Amino acid sequence: KLSGVSAFDITKIENQFRNLNLCKWENTTKTIPFWSEVLNFTDGNNSFLKIATFFFVISLLVLPISNAEIERIFSHISIIKNEHRNKMNSYMLNAIMTIRAAFRKNKNCCYNYEVQSELLIKIHSNDTYTSINLEDLDFPSFETLFN
Repeated sequence: KLSGVSAFDITKIENQFRNLNLCKWENTTKTIPFWSEVLNFTDGNNSFLKIATFFFVISLLVLPISNAEIERIFSHISIIKNEHRNKMNSYMLNAIMTIRAAFRKNKNCCYNYEVQSELLIKIHSNDTYTSINLEDLDFPSFETLFN
């Protein structure tokens, strides 16, 4: 159950939500007039959007959500992947973002980070430059750093 709504109801809500674009709506620029129009809309059978679905959508609209953290992440991405590094693949970007987040979480910096001796040995050997498939690597997701 999600927010007191069963999986069956969620499927019904998703189906009704997908069908919204099949009708021509007049109030499409403002949220409350749009959903009021949707609630009052009736087709040949019954109300287009059931009351439960309407209140589910309205309850989602009033959740206190800030996009400041997402904007901060996009800002970091634009610093890392800029005009000169525009061919960077998503694996490298994820690795750099993960490293930066780990440094921030541990209140550490790349200037005072102590490199392990095993890593230094690998850097000076041919093992560092073996060909690997990036898709086979198990990168930690960015979200797991904060859990």
